[in-house]
Amino acid sequence: MNADDVVTGLAEVTGQCPGQRLLHARGSWVRGVFTAAPQGEPVPVVARLSGTRGGLDGHDADSTDQGIAVRFPDWDLITFTAPVFFVRTAAELVGFLAANPPPEPTAAPAGFLGLTYHSVHAFGLDGLGWARLEWHPRVVADPLDIEVARGLAPDYLHRDLTAALPGALDLYARLPDPDDAVHDPTAEWRSTTLIRLGAMELLEIIDAPVPEPEFDPLRLPSGIQAPLDELAAGRSAVYRAARARRG
Repeated sequence: MNADDVVTGLAEVTGQCPGQRLLHARGSWVRGVFTAAPQGEPVPVVARLSGTRGGLDGHDADSTDQGIAVRFPDWDLITFTAPVFFVRTAAELVGFLAANPPPEPTAAPAGFLGLTYHSVHAFGLDGLGWARLEWHPRVVADPLDIEVARGLAPDYLHRDLTAALPGALDLYARLPDPDDAVHDPTAEWRSTTLIRLGAMELLEIIDAPVPEPEFDPLRLPSGIQAPLDELAAGRSAVYRAARARRG
C-alpha cells in the first residue's frame, strides 16, 4: 500500500471531506520561542495544537489524544500524548483504525499545556545517542470527568488556550535502557533517564500561517539523525500525500 492508498483509506475511515485534515482537523496556531539548555539563544517557533479525532464538528472531549507539531527554523518536531504508536508501518494504519474504533473515553484533558507529548520515534542526537523526545508541562493538569468535559463548548481546549498563554513546555530526551526496543515505535520504554534540552514558551494564538508549514517528521537539522524504524519514512510520505489531497 503506497502513501496515496493510505490517504484514500484514511479518508474512508474518518469520513473527512477533501479540504480537511484526515486527522487533527481542529487546531490552534501559536507563536513562541524555544531556548536550548543551558544557555542557548531564543529561536522563533510556530506550533499547532490539535486533537486527533473528531473533525471540525467534533467535541474536544472525544478527540482520543492530543498533538503538538512545532516548526523550528530547520526542524519539525511532531509529538502526541500517546507515548507509543499503534502500528509499525504506515500501510497498517488504515486497517488498524477501521478495525479499532475509538474507545469510549472515561476522562478528557483539561488543557493542552498540562499534558506530556511524545515523539514515539527514536532520534539520533549528537553526544547523546538514540533518544525519544518529549514535551513536559510545568504543571500537570488533572483530567476532567468525561461528562463534565462534554458539557463544555465543543472546542473548549482551544478556547481555554487563550487564557493559558503565555505558557511553557520543557523539551526532554529520554534515553533508552539496554533492554528497551529502541527502534520499535509501538514499544513503551522502561527507562526513566531524562535529559533536559530546553524550553518552549508559547506566547499568543495567531492566524494560520499562509502558506501553512508543511510539517514533515523527517525535516531534521544537522546533529539529529532520522529514525531507523519504517513508520517514520511512511508517515513522511503520507503527510505529503495528505497535503496534496487537501489542495
